[in-house]
Parts: sequence; C-alpha cells; structure tokens
Amino acid sequence: MVDLESEVPPLPPRYRFRDLLLGDQGWQNDDRVQVEFYMNENTFKERLKLFFIKNQRSSLRIRLFNFSLKLLSCLLYIIRVLLENPSQGNEWSHIFWVNRSLPLWGLQVSVALISLFETILLGYLSYKGNIWEQILRIPFILEIINAVPFIISIFWPSLRNLFVP
Repeated sequence: MVDLESEVPPLPPRYRFRDLLLGDQGWQNDDRVQVEFYMNENTFKERLKLFFIKNQRSSLRIRLFNFSLKLLSCLLYIIRVLLENPSQGNEWSHIFWVNRSLPLWGLQVSVALISLFETILLGYLSYKGNIWEQILRIPFILEIINAVPFIISIFWPSLRNLFVP
C-alpha cells in the first residue's frame, strides 16, 4: 500500500496561517509573478491619475495632506476669531467685514489657493466626458465659494477684510 501522506506535497509557506498573519516578507524567492501597475499608460494625465487616484499609497498621502489642509484652514479661522477685538461691540458691519492681520490673510490665501488647485486637479483627473458632473459636485462648489473671495482679495486689496466662511 502506498503512503498517501508522502504523495501530497505540503502547503507552500504563503498559505500557512502564521505567514498570513506575519506577511510573506521572508519569501522573496516565491514563484509569484511581479506585475507592474498600468505600464501602458503613457500620457501625462494617466500618470497623474495613477499617482493621485489609483496608487493606494500615494493616494492615501494626498488625502491625508488634503485633510491636514482643511484642518489648517479651520485652525486659521479660529485664530482669526480669537484675534477679534470684543470691545467693538456687535455691529452688523462685522457680519461682512472682519479685522484680519496681513500675515493671517496671507496664510489663508495660500491655503485657499493650494486647496482650490488640488480640487481642480482631482476634478480634471476624474473627468469622464461630462463637465457639468464635475462642476456641480458639492465639494467643488464649496471650494469655489470659499476660495474665490480670497483669490479676488489678492487683486483688490480693499476686500482683504471681507468675511469668507
């Protein structure tokens, strides 16, 4: 009688539970095939799409950068509110005009420009033929509402103290 255990080869290391938990870093000489991502995509837009959207590692970094940019924007807004002079009283003009120092305004404009540029770039990369679908997205509309007044205030200095949500 033939020994059945000798006929069945043991499982390769990558299928063991211990290796599933620890990963397969130690098994470089594995018989797996290394596949490169999207090698046929040669245009500049396709390379940007690979970096910003398809590649999980760089996409996560971009999203974390965007999140930190939004947090910085909120922090700058809080700082602007804390620097207001409460002795001015409650006037209706403070709804539209706020006292903002020049360095704080510069930081807010910089954050708004970077955020708007990133939103436009991601809209361009995810464009699939319908421009209205990209323009009427809620994040794009909110970015336009919040960033455009800051950008206008670069060219029209009298609007630098305009309240921007």
